[in-house]
Amino acid sequence: MTMLNPAMASLSTFLGRPNSRAFEARPLIGRAPAPWILRARRDEAPSLLCRAAAAAATVAAVATAKTSRTSKLGWKKKKADPWERKKQFDKENAQWPTKESLLDFLNSKKAAAHPGQWARAVRHCGRRGWWEVLHEAPQARPSTCFQVSTVATALVDCIGKAPKVLQAERKDKALTLLGALWRDMELEKATNEDQLYALSSSLNLCVLLGTDRALAWADQLWEWSEEETDTSKNEVVWSTYLQLQETQGRFDTVNDVLMRVFVERKIKANSQMLTALLELAAQRRDWKRAEDLWHILVDSLHVEPNLLARGAFAKAYFMAGRLTSAEELLAGEADKMSYRLGNDYLQILLILCHSSPTKSNLEKLKEFVERNRTVKRYGGAEGEWRRMTDLVLRLTKEVGAPLRLREVLVTRKARCSAMMRWTDQPMGACYAK
Repeated sequence: MTMLNPAMASLSTFLGRPNSRAFEARPLIGRAPAPWILRARRDEAPSLLCRAAAAAATVAAVATAKTSRTSKLGWKKKKADPWERKKQFDKENAQWPTKESLLDFLNSKKAAAHPGQWARAVRHCGRRGWWEVLHEAPQARPSTCFQVSTVATALVDCIGKAPKVLQAERKDKALTLLGALWRDMELEKATNEDQLYALSSSLNLCVLLGTDRALAWADQLWEWSEEETDTSKNEVVWSTYLQLQETQGRFDTVNDVLMRVFVERKIKANSQMLTALLELAAQRRDWKRAEDLWHILVDSLHVEPNLLARGAFAKAYFMAGRLTSAEELLAGEADKMSYRLGNDYLQILLILCHSSPTKSNLEKLKEFVERNRTVKRYGGAEGEWRRMTDLVLRLTKEVGAPLRLREVLVTRKARCSAMMRWTDQPMGACYAK
């Protein structure tokens, strides 16, 4: 498949006319349509983030992307160990302790010759939140699918690290940067599978950005991929597309893809797909939509839900204040929970006991705390556990003044849930559903 790239046009053409819109779809010259690039404003020239991608713009980058495609595009991935992640992060901190040291590496010949190391450096930059470093890298060479995915990941991390007052601005810039990378990509040198790899990463970033501009661009990117990529899309790409539709409230489209397109194209839904869609429903506190998704994927398509999927379904109930349903989903998994899910389950039990301090509720609460007392926790999870166990002591021993509802809402999820808008009920008011 031959693809012509509008990026080969002059920079002035890319910047657009003075009265041109900041964002518009533009077709490719020739028979193949463009992968829908972003046309930047004149005062919003393509950021030098494209230059950060220069160090890996080599044939070796493409080769690396091809050889590792199975791990990148497949669901089968080794479970991350928090200790291993911390060790890797500490190692990278030692290698690039400052912004200057990381920028020097990105400018070096070593980074240009070793795309894998370049990718680690860019991702580390994202995890550290060094947004400005991504704009100070050297002049870019033509980008690759491998670079698009790497930079998209770094952008997500950088936005997450930014103060809330800066996030809106960074989201807009991130989308412009992503469009610039697509504009500069030599699509005629990329295989269909490489393009799908870049497509999945780009769609994922757009879903996480969640702005109207990002979602509209993602829709256009998908339309291009349906017309111009011959390779069958795998579960990862379809999962990202479903998340894109679910984010925009296109539930009928999601249902149709799952029940019709998946059957026609013989695509197998999986628990990761289920988890991702349930998480989106949970963020909206839409427990009814979560039930619909569970019915389609588990009951109709026979997806075997794993613990993460059950946790996401329980979260949808919990965020909507349906505590009994959330507890019933997780009750049989108490011995298998991660420390984060364990905290969430303790929060559910704590609120249920506050609502109805029956003997059975209190015994279940104390038993769970005792069984998980020695579990290793990280970051803020340790503080949350400690605060909740202190409240358990007050509930069971009747120590101190009687607790009210707001006092037992400890975890971040609880404080973002519908329960924060409930009346501040006293203990024993039987308010929980």
